[in-house]
Amino acid sequence: MVPLRSCYIKFGFATTIPGSIIKRHIPIKTNQWDETHPGFLEADTVAHCGSSIAGMYVYTVNSVDIATGWTEQKAA
Repeated sequence: MVPLRSCYIKFGFATTIPGSIIKRHIPIKTNQWDETHPGFLEADTVAHCGSSIAGMYVYTVNSVDIATGWTEQKAA
């Protein structure tokens, strides 16, 4: 059986490059937050550029409160 995900063509792409040098300099703590209370966010950016980053396009900053699921978006 073929996994469902492999049936789709990959359309989007990342406009950022993972930085292994930065990862080594930023300490990451995963057990210090209580995500059951509102106020702890996950944030990411999305480039609304179609299949090319050439020309003009919009970035959206997306934030999600982990406990409540509340989302906020801001175009930049």
